[in-house]
Amino acid sequence: MQAIVKQWLQQNHVNYDNIIFSKNKAEICKQMSINIMIEDKPENILSISRGIPAICYDHPYNEKNK
Repeated sequence: MQAIVKQWLQQNHVNYDNIIFSKNKAEICKQMSINIMIEDKPENILSISRGIPAICYDHPYNEKNK
């Protein structure tokens, strides 16, 4: 999955500083002083957005959680 995400970002010319592949993304964002996060998993969006702005990457599987 990591390779697919990186390939998609490259093909779509999306610039980024870091990619976090972890279960505890909110804590990592805090430790790394990340200013904003783009996330697709609703549970992660909720936990991350308690500390920093989180942008929901819209995807068919997470539409029911809007």
